[in-house]
Amino acid sequence: RALPTPMGADTAVLALNPDLVRLEQQAEVARQEHRVARNAMLPDLMVGYFNQTLIDAPTTAEGLPLAAPTDRFDGFMAGVSVPLWFVPGAAKAKAGAYREESARQAWNDARLQLMAEHQALLLQEQRDRALLRWYEQEALPNAERILATSLTAFEVGEIGQAEHLLNLQQVNTIFQEYLRTVDSLNGTVLQLERITVTGR
Repeated sequence: RALPTPMGADTAVLALNPDLVRLEQQAEVARQEHRVARNAMLPDLMVGYFNQTLIDAPTTAEGLPLAAPTDRFDGFMAGVSVPLWFVPGAAKAKAGAYREESARQAWNDARLQLMAEHQALLLQEQRDRALLRWYEQEALPNAERILATSLTAFEVGEIGQAEHLLNLQQVNTIFQEYLRTVDSLNGTVLQLERITVTGR
């Protein structure tokens, strides 16, 4: 029995192919790693604020506390750190750019290959379905007529055993080719399902 065309066997579903999704995620990871490597070469800006109370504070030489518990000390900090040597950071950023481009190209290549495979499978399915229709409408009814005519002619003695065997071989060949066509169609449909699977 011939399998039906899988639902969602269009090119929009190909974007949900698990292999493509994985490659797209790898490309995104490479893009983020490249961004981190580029940002490592930028200066770091630091700003801080503190508010502090000294309890059990140190005392002066006379034994008086330097600060009372009600005294508060506030302060701000600001700083800039600049990488002194850019060569390692630049090399990491360049390597990150290459990895990002490589991952993006791998995703694009896989997408194009999947689209081409999908298109070829759709064409193969159309050919197989057309051939299957021909077998069901023309060849199989003819084979059944050949078989019935040959049996009748053999039983009444109009043809010999050799001619009857040749007719049976011809009918058998037609049925075998029909089954090969069904098998080919089912294989094509299964391949279409494989590449359009979305994890449902």
